[in-house]
Amino acid sequence: VGTGDPTPLRHMDVLSRVVHFHEPPVLVPAGPLVVREVVMPGGHGTVYVLDKPASVPVHPAGPYLSNSLTVMAEAQMGMEPGTLVPCHRIDRPVSGLVLCAEGGGKA
Repeated sequence: VGTGDPTPLRHMDVLSRVVHFHEPPVLVPAGPLVVREVVMPGGHGTVYVLDKPASVPVHPAGPYLSNSLTVMAEAQMGMEPGTLVPCHRIDRPVSGLVLCAEGGGKA
């Protein structure tokens, strides 16, 4: 069925639509993200301190999937996606330090 073709739809006809999506850009300084590992005393795990630049969201949400702090830090450190869980969050336009734990149980 071409564009403008008046052929009606029939039972079991399939409609499809292709959407081309681009994530909004974020401004990241040149070079890798600054990530520090802090081993908690008493075997309570590791906390990661991430230096969040302004314009980068903390976790994937809305139109930001790959361009988020936790996803970029996981990729940089060779971790599985979803490993880092923020212990708190700061807004996208704000820069600062974000504490993350491995897994939701420790965050």
